[in-house]
Amino acid sequence: MKLNSLTFIAATSVLFTLAPTAAQAQEDAPASPGSPSIVVEGRKQEVREELKNLIEVEDDQLARFESEFCPKVIGFDPEWTPILEQLIRDNVVAVGMKVEPAPCKPTAVVIFSYDPQDLVKGLRQRMPGLFEGMPIPQLDRLTGEARGAYSWRAVDMRSRDGITLQPAGDIGGSPSQAKIVRNAAGSRLVSSVRYDIVNSYLVLDLERTPGMSLNQIAAFATMHLLLDLTERAPEVSRSTSILRLFSGDDPETLPPELSRFDRLTLEGLYRIRFNNVSASQQRSRMVKHISQNEAEE
Repeated sequence: MKLNSLTFIAATSVLFTLAPTAAQAQEDAPASPGSPSIVVEGRKQEVREELKNLIEVEDDQLARFESEFCPKVIGFDPEWTPILEQLIRDNVVAVGMKVEPAPCKPTAVVIFSYDPQDLVKGLRQRMPGLFEGMPIPQLDRLTGEARGAYSWRAVDMRSRDGITLQPAGDIGGSPSQAKIVRNAAGSRLVSSVRYDIVNSYLVLDLERTPGMSLNQIAAFATMHLLLDLTERAPEVSRSTSILRLFSGDDPETLPPELSRFDRLTLEGLYRIRFNNVSASQQRSRMVKHISQNEAEE
């Protein structure tokens, strides 16, 4: 089906307002193979690898929203749109992130289209600023394959306190993307900067939604809007993850909302007070949260 022009116009009218930025060890007796300590550590390492495969790294950090999360749904049934937006809001609050009271300037946009690939290609041509900072090969991969869902995020490097950094200007007579960091932290444990998701975009195939519940769609959107997911996240995610919703899996075989692992992953990233630490530290905190809570239910 041809690109729905009304959806495109509605999408561009909203997206045009968004500005993308882009201790001494104690000696113990060696644990025997199969001992509980080895099993636990092995499980933690598996979870750590899962997180590496799911979430992009921005200069050795995992980006996240820090403020101003405001969802907007476009191209969906008008009767269900406000319900879907509220479900996304409820999910976001439940995992530890604040949301802006409505009405607000959209920073997390979900667009439904009967031809999502064509829509994303059209946005690339007419609104290239939405993809600012994305390498051309990555952008080509995003638009070059037909799929049920397309997502990307605008990530901005800011000071550890969230202040927008000023560009350094030309260096050696050549344009530079470098930024000026003032009041740098003199510590190896924390960074002077952090990476903030300032806008998230998700385009979904409307023809694939029959059989899906609003809770499932909201959960899927929540994952894509809050996490800087890798391109292969849906295919490497667990078979029980809501991330598989638009990958051809039968919706009835998937969880009715965020799976436990999905929710714990989001909580592990968003319930950390400060995010200006390395990706390794972030993942370790997430693994700890997941490991402590995954077996409770």
